[in-house]
Amino acid sequence: MWRREDKSADDTAVDPAVPIGDLHGTTTGIEIAHAAEAERTRLRAEAADLGGPSPLVSFRDTPESGIDISKAHPGSLPQFITGKSTLLSNLFRDEVGLRTARLAAERITAKNTELRTVRGIEAVHLAVGVARWRIGGAGFAAPVLLRPLAIRRHHSDFELKLQGTFEVNPELVRIARDHFGLTIDAVALAALAYDGGIFKPQPVIDSLRALTRSIDTFSVEPRLVVSTFADVSGVMSRDGGSLDHHTPPPTPARRR
Repeated sequence: MWRREDKSADDTAVDPAVPIGDLHGTTTGIEIAHAAEAERTRLRAEAADLGGPSPLVSFRDTPESGIDISKAHPGSLPQFITGKSTLLSNLFRDEVGLRTARLAAERITAKNTELRTVRGIEAVHLAVGVARWRIGGAGFAAPVLLRPLAIRRHHSDFELKLQGTFEVNPELVRIARDHFGLTIDAVALAALAYDGGIFKPQPVIDSLRALTRSIDTFSVEPRLVVSTFADVSGVMSRDGGSLDHHTPPPTPARRR
């Protein structure tokens, strides 16, 4: 903070102060910089690297990174979708599919344990729909709807149980607004997933496809995938923006 030097006896107890963020230069041509700017830059760079690429915009859609519920046995899906505990062996009844799902479940539970222990994040969700697009030659993939899911070992198997409610991926809403100039009504879009209390994801897919039909590189796939979705770096980077505006409150001057 910069303070006046020409204080008089009639000055109040608190000195008028000017936030350093309001000082951009002087009439002498001397540039004014905050003494903490180098440290702020370092903190922002570290925040951007936390957790690697965000799965909310750069989801690695591979057999190892997620359990593809889209390939589960149709007879087991109603129990799973209604929020009842469901064993992985009930969802995948063929040997090859179950082996692939179990390998993915191993990785998901290990990653979730790490995020919960180190960062206090419960990252496992069921993703409904995967949106894909390109910006400047770079490809992106993002879940459309997300619903929290609990996964735990059950002897040699894994037990899955949906929790909470479906919400639209907030990063997808942000990307649509900032890069494509489109407004996604997150509440209305999530509400389309239910018809008379019955889960029906197709209206969500159709609605997003209609909204983005003018974007040649944008597509939406009807998928059900369980994986870890935690945008650690994105949240931390945006929080770092407040570093430019924070100034400590003025310290009252002591009367003598």
